[in-house]
Amino acid sequence: CDILNIFMKNKQHYKTDAPPSTSEAGEENDALSRLKTRLPPSTAISVITPVYNAERYVRRAVESALAQPEVVEVILAEDGSRDGSLAVCQALAEENPQVRLVRHPDGGNHGAGAARNLALEHATQPLIAFLDADDFYLPNRFSVTLQQLRDPAIDEELQAFVARRKK
Repeated sequence: CDILNIFMKNKQHYKTDAPPSTSEAGEENDALSRLKTRLPPSTAISVITPVYNAERYVRRAVESALAQPEVVEVILAEDGSRDGSLAVCQALAEENPQVRLVRHPDGGNHGAGAARNLALEHATQPLIAFLDADDFYLPNRFSVTLQQLRDPAIDEELQAFVARRKK
């Protein structure tokens, strides 16, 4: 089974390298318990997509996210691509008010983790999902998982997809 990664906006950022330490695992379990008891009745999701050299794929990723009824916004974190990704991201943001584009102040490439962290700072919804720019969601991506998040009996069955942000 996958592990649910909990991200608290002001306390913890997305980690891409090392597995969680024992203390981090304990914090994740505590955070998971808090998540289950505080899930908002309206489960609005911010989808975060780091974009680097994904000109051919990012449109499909965004469209698949916007097709999910729970998704309120898609935040594209353009990470200094060398292809036409930036132009595609700009077009997507202009075409749809649910899509926002963010970039590092220097416009450079800082890696997927830094791009995710940047986008996390701009997310407005209580739940966060990550979608790679070269991937896409199938229909009803979140419906079963959100039901599972409310079920205290299935802690071991959760998928790594969503996080509760601390307000």
